[in-house]
Amino acid sequence: MKKVVISNIYSPQNIGDRAIIEGVIKFLNKSYPDAEIVCQSKYYHEFPKFTNWRGGRELIHVPTRSNALTALITPIWDYLKFFVLLGIYKINKKFLLSLLSDKNPFKIVAGAELVAAAGGNYLFSGNKAFISRTMLVHIYNIYLPKLLGKKVVLFPQTIGPFYREYERKLVCKLLNRTDLIMLRDKESYKYLLENGVNESRMKVIPDIAFYLSDETFRPKPTKLMKVLITVLDWSWGVELAVKEKYAKTIENYKSNFVKIIDYLQLNLGVEVIILPHVTVSDSNDYIISKEIASRCASPVEVVLKTELTIKEIIEYYKNFDLIIGSRMHSCILGVSQGIPTIGVSYQPKTIGTFNLLGLPDFVVNGNSFHYDELQVLVDRINNNYEETVDLFIKTSTNTYNKIDAVVDDYILV
Repeated sequence: MKKVVISNIYSPQNIGDRAIIEGVIKFLNKSYPDAEIVCQSKYYHEFPKFTNWRGGRELIHVPTRSNALTALITPIWDYLKFFVLLGIYKINKKFLLSLLSDKNPFKIVAGAELVAAAGGNYLFSGNKAFISRTMLVHIYNIYLPKLLGKKVVLFPQTIGPFYREYERKLVCKLLNRTDLIMLRDKESYKYLLENGVNESRMKVIPDIAFYLSDETFRPKPTKLMKVLITVLDWSWGVELAVKEKYAKTIENYKSNFVKIIDYLQLNLGVEVIILPHVTVSDSNDYIISKEIASRCASPVEVVLKTELTIKEIIEYYKNFDLIIGSRMHSCILGVSQGIPTIGVSYQPKTIGTFNLLGLPDFVVNGNSFHYDELQVLVDRINNNYEETVDLFIKTSTNTYNKIDAVVDDYILV
């Protein structure tokens, strides 16, 4: 039986990241119907509550920042331990593996035919550190399996930009050692090509969460009745020196969402629900969702659905006639179900995704947008609702087919 390891998995309390992994698993199950799939993550202890994934500890464990000393020492210790094990592995592979537990992350990767790095947005310059912890973990998850001679594939990523020369050189050199890099936007492809990454290793493929579409679309509604909104406060990723600037940006963002919700409910008579997509402690959408709801002129319900399965969440999405999403994967889940969707982008990845889908007119820049932009889009969708639904159903079908077409061509070991 083949074994496949999925690495670099974030908390399943992030609905978008969970959708990515479910998409990867569906993709891999089609390529390798009998494969054993192991998901490695520092959040593996959360898996039983939210998923049915087989989980395990990652090769290099980077603890949360709650204990600074542990967060520093643990990954260094794991890194040194890996190279000790690697040395023994090179001398006597069979002997070493007989000593290690079946749950040992080194043994799991050593026994895998393929290491699949989860799709997402991990390789870019952070604002806070010499090199971001998130990017460092992703680098480990590519570099160390290659030292074990494993085939490494990156599922659809947004990569870059890198503002530090050493980061750019390090990542691009590493990417040239991988077997396949799937990119979920043309901007990332162009950026890597300009920075020396081999063209033959890259393939532009829509975000893997689009592969969750079962193409059983809801009955076509004829008008706008119910709207789902996702919001977030992205200032957690900003260094202290520019916090004040971002505080103004976030306040503008909040006030514009309050205005569009009031317009939807008071002027159009539409019901609005806010759905927190991420409830992890360091990036909790529930807090900003409740604040925005409290500032609206009429009651707005904030609904938590994190404990539902992805299939159940998708079914929940089908209750809505329009998605206005700051969380990119709320937009992806909406589009994949043929639901008219407006993206409010806080990072380039959302604009890149809408461009790739051929929907550039349905996304606004979250850092600088104004309420009027959203109102114009909402009115245009509302006044041409049936035609807009047809457009999104067609987009969903085409996107699913693009992903499905590459399953066998690019993954087979």
